[in-house]
Amino acid sequence: MLSAFKNFGITFLIAIVIFGIIAYFATGIITGTITDLLEDEREGLDEIIKKDTNDPDDPSNPVVPGTKIEGDSFNVLFITSNYRPELYNDYTPGRYSMYGMDFSDRDPLSVLGYLSKSYRKNLASSIVLLRVDKDRKEIVYSYFSPEIRVFTEYGYKSLGEILSLFGKDKVSDVVFMMTGCKMDYTVLIEGYNIDEFEQLAGQNYIELPATIYSNGTGYTFKYRRQETVVDEDGKKKTEYVQNNTILNTGEISLTGENFYYLLSAGEDSSSELSTKRDYVIEAVQRYYDHFISLDEYTLKSLIGQLITTYDQWYSLDEIVNRVQRPDGSVAYGSYNVNYPSGNMVNGTGVNGLSEPNEPIFITDFGLSDFYRIYDVMKSSSEFKKVIITVPCSYHSATEDVDSFFDINSEESIKAFMPYRKSAEAVSK
Repeated sequence: MLSAFKNFGITFLIAIVIFGIIAYFATGIITGTITDLLEDEREGLDEIIKKDTNDPDDPSNPVVPGTKIEGDSFNVLFITSNYRPELYNDYTPGRYSMYGMDFSDRDPLSVLGYLSKSYRKNLASSIVLLRVDKDRKEIVYSYFSPEIRVFTEYGYKSLGEILSLFGKDKVSDVVFMMTGCKMDYTVLIEGYNIDEFEQLAGQNYIELPATIYSNGTGYTFKYRRQETVVDEDGKKKTEYVQNNTILNTGEISLTGENFYYLLSAGEDSSSELSTKRDYVIEAVQRYYDHFISLDEYTLKSLIGQLITTYDQWYSLDEIVNRVQRPDGSVAYGSYNVNYPSGNMVNGTGVNGLSEPNEPIFITDFGLSDFYRIYDVMKSSSEFKKVIITVPCSYHSATEDVDSFFDINSEESIKAFMPYRKSAEAVSK
């Protein structure tokens, strides 16, 4: 019995010694292997971090162009109008022309007719907010219907009417209140300058999803209209009249004339607003992409033409070269000024009236602002394109009120909040 216990003890001690030796070497091998693996992973991670930091002293990892963008993000509000004084002479008289009119030698009936006449309105035809955000690497487009109604000191007015009553800066202020995005620049293109813009900037193309018609007084997406007529018995009745087709669906060349029709089409339902929003934003996108594809000198010269009166274009090279880069250098070059062949500034139209002597872009942007946004514009070719739909609801016309859209201000502010925050962060 004691002999068996003694043999077991000796065997147990020998087993402990043998397994201890094996465990010692096995642990060393495993520990060394794990350590090597972790070290390899650490070295690999360090290499990735080194590559991502783009160390300028490492010739194998040069700095990727455009990783650091100079200049500022910016907001631009583009407004177009339907004003064509070279075609129509029945616009509402300005208050200054009314004040200067001498009524003393006029027939009372003619004066009464003058004051009570229903005039053609000079309204905004389209409104687009463009934000180029270098921090978010996004180009944001938003369309605001000119039929959006807001309250003013003169009661409820549409955005289109606000342009006529108060000017482009007031429209910009209202859009700021709707979005929280303050405009850096506001650009107004009057209807009579759309053809000059097209001839300078070049033709583009868009896809038109719905036919545009003329109803005799304006442009619409509706193929027919209601008219009140008097029959043979002297009784009034309402009948439908076919509208004239102006532009069919499909690819449309943005000639000055076509562009004017597209921008002036009315929006009398949510679906019509959606249709117009899509093709107007597409047109703005195409022209913006064209602008940023130009070389520095050509782009600056083109903008110089757009913001300078026609009679100053002869000195454009001097004007453009006078604008220096931030580093003090000057962009010299040769640019052939393109003079549009259409009815230009002060050209007399069919009714004897003339186009005002104003730039194609009526704006607070100057060539001195060019380099504030130039690098951001050129870098934005790689930015993501984002479209923010302005939340609003449609209200049909009544006997007393024309149709209009109401904006949901709370939802609108929420939609634009990320871009407002990025702008505030930059300004701090």
